[in-house]
Amino acid sequence: MKFYSAEKDAFFAGELRARYESAGSWPADAQEVSEAVFEEYSGRPPLGKARAVGPDGLPMWVEVPARGVGDLLSDIDQAAGNARERFVSPGYLVDQEYKRAEEAARSFADAGYPASDVPSAVSSWASAKSWTAQQAADDIIATADYWYGAIDQIREIRLAGKAAVQAATADQREAVAQQYIDQLNTLAVS
Repeated sequence: MKFYSAEKDAFFAGELRARYESAGSWPADAQEVSEAVFEEYSGRPPLGKARAVGPDGLPMWVEVPARGVGDLLSDIDQAAGNARERFVSPGYLVDQEYKRAEEAARSFADAGYPASDVPSAVSSWASAKSWTAQQAADDIIATADYWYGAIDQIREIRLAGKAAVQAATADQREAVAQQYIDQLNTLAVS
């Protein structure tokens, strides 16, 4: 059984009611809804719609005013940022740490992996993974190349999406933007 609270504009699982009640969080206005109502209104809304409370206290779709080009372009940039974070660890100077390790690994590999001159960024990774210095350097380089490929793909999708939104008619913009946001979101979780 599923229940819907108009006050909270949220669904609640009937099988967890006792837990909600013992925690004091079961909504007083919860009313049982069919599985069909739950499935329709608990997922992603149709394009241009948002869930709202209907006059009968049940969920319904309402029109959302069209968003401006600037908002849609920002949404694409945000999705690209989320996708980038999947490939590059966020944090203060972390990107610099990875860049320095990559540069050291490439120099070490270009020099023929000299055992007498292993950069600390390579030796620390080799030590952490119980690898040889060459294995560590090759892994650092392969990871960097993978990230660059992903970042290039993200940039390509982001720029193509922004251009497509700007070229689209007003009534097509949201759908066009969503196509590119979906592509970026797929990268972010893959």
